[in-house]
Amino acid sequence: MHSVIWHDSRDLEYRRPFGAVPCDASVFLALDVEEAFAAAKVELRIWATTGGEKIYDPVCINDEGAYRRYVFELLVGKQPGLIWYHFNVWNSQGLSFFGAPPDGLEELAFPMIKCQQTGRSQL
Repeated sequence: MHSVIWHDSRDLEYRRPFGAVPCDASVFLALDVEEAFAAAKVELRIWATTGGEKIYDPVCINDEGAYRRYVFELLVGKQPGLIWYHFNVWNSQGLSFFGAPPDGLEELAFPMIKCQQTGRSQL
């Protein structure tokens, strides 16, 4: 474990697939939270250039011993665009953000997913 809350957008264990994805694809994102943090709720918040903001609940929660892994499935939509995301994590101390800035508009907004149309072969 690297810290109390951990996600590495460049590691396939935490984000699959990596890089730009075709429109209408699924992206799986994972977040590890140490048991000691006592997370009461974890969700994925996305905001997209084509669809605004959405909140996702985890599709599964795996007990990994000293931490829990929260796994999310994000459907990227039919239109090309950019999607920024971060995780909201609540415990008795309140809400913590992990990932891109909450407004999604800052120059360093990271992590990000690019949805692009795929080319078709000419017959």
